[in-house]
Amino acid sequence: VFLLLLVLPLTTADETSIEVFSSYRNTVWDFIGNHYQFGINNMSVKNPGVWIKEFSGVHFDSKSNDDVRAFYISNTVCHYMPKGIMESFPNIEGFQVYNTGLKAITQQDLEPYKKLKGIWLNENNLNSLESNLFKFNPDLKIVNLSENKIRRIAVDIFDPIDNLAEVYLLNNVCVSRNEKGKIDINKIQWTIME
Repeated sequence: VFLLLLVLPLTTADETSIEVFSSYRNTVWDFIGNHYQFGINNMSVKNPGVWIKEFSGVHFDSKSNDDVRAFYISNTVCHYMPKGIMESFPNIEGFQVYNTGLKAITQQDLEPYKKLKGIWLNENNLNSLESNLFKFNPDLKIVNLSENKIRRIAVDIFDPIDNLAEVYLLNNVCVSRNEKGKIDINKIQWTIME
C-alpha cells in the first residue's frame, strides 16, 4: 500500500499546530490483534509542543475516529511526540514511531495513552529513558526500543507494568538485548543497574 501524505503547518501565537493527512487501513499487530489504524509518513516535528490540530483523510466505509486502535508515524521527521492524537482518536491501544529521528519520550507524552498495550519506538535517536516512564501505561505488554542510542535507562522504568511480556532493547549503547517473560525482563533491569 502506497500512502500519499500532506502536512500543512499552521501557527498560532501560543503554540505550533499542524494539520496532517492520515491514511487508514485494517491490519494486525501483536497484543492488539486485528484493528483499524491510521498512519502518517510526511510531517515535520522538530520541536517539542507541536499539536496536531486536524487529521485529514478518508475513513473506510462505516469507520470513524472512534474505531481507530493504533497509529504509526514512520520514515519522516518526528523528533518529539506530537500532541493531540488522543483528542481525535480516544481508543488508541498501540503506536509505532520508527525511523523518525525521535530524540525524547516522556511520561507527559505517554500519559494520554492509558489503554496502551504496545509501543514501538525503534530505529530512532533516543538516548535516555526517565524514571517511571510508563507510569500511566500499566497495561503495556510489549515495548520495543531497539536500535536507538540509549545510554541511560532508569532502573524502575518497567516497575508500573505488571503484565509486560516482551522488551526489545537490541543495539543500544547501555544495553543490547531482547527478553520475553517477566523473569527475563527482570534480567534487563539487573543489566541496567550494573
